[in-house]
Amino acid sequence: MATFQSARKASKARVKEISRILAKEERSLAKLQEESDNLLTGKGGVQGSSFANRFQELGIQITQKRDEILKFRLERDALDSDAFGEQDVAQSLSDLDELWDELFPEEQARIIRLLVERAVVHPDRLDLFVRKEGLIGVLHDMKTRTEE
Repeated sequence: MATFQSARKASKARVKEISRILAKEERSLAKLQEESDNLLTGKGGVQGSSFANRFQELGIQITQKRDEILKFRLERDALDSDAFGEQDVAQSLSDLDELWDELFPEEQARIIRLLVERAVVHPDRLDLFVRKEGLIGVLHDMKTRTEE
């Protein structure tokens, strides 16, 4: 019982830590997006090839920051949420299947990176190892989507 309580206490502490990190990361993302917006509206003071290079750098940084934020949210949700049942998993993945073709390739790739830890190819089969946190995050997103 003491082990369960200490694990639960550690989990709650990690959720609080993640919340602090998320606030910092979201502020950082907002600054990057603001800089990108300023660059597009001509307020960035950069022109020519420097503009293109800086805009590309910002795009990469924004994508990376969004991925970091999403990973923290997934971890927080995994620690903070109730377990999903087998029926929830099946329904959410079915919903994702219906939505899949509407997603941009970048979004599809991001979801695959979140879900798949590794893939092992055999002559007669493919073994996929799923990230628990990624699955919980996708399930949470799909459940939220269906409630809206």
